[in-house]
Amino acid sequence: MPPPRRRGEVRNPRPVPPPELAVWIESYELSLTGNSKSDKTVWIYTDAVTRLGGWLHEHEQVDDWFKVTKQHMQRYMTWFI
Repeated sequence: MPPPRRRGEVRNPRPVPPPELAVWIESYELSLTGNSKSDKTVWIYTDAVTRLGGWLHEHEQVDDWFKVTKQHMQRYMTWFI
């Protein structure tokens, strides 16, 4: 059993996506905000895509969203679960 977390300690720190993916994430966030999504929805969606982008960069060395394949998504979901 893992040791208990201290107050304020993050279970899974958010990985930092590469700049190439970060631009797309910021655009996605702006699009969600422009479509009148709630602040919580915008945060949840951008948090998820930021984690995916960081994982792709760290584990798969993918630096472009167009290079993401079904196999990348399957590996990410397996790792995430």
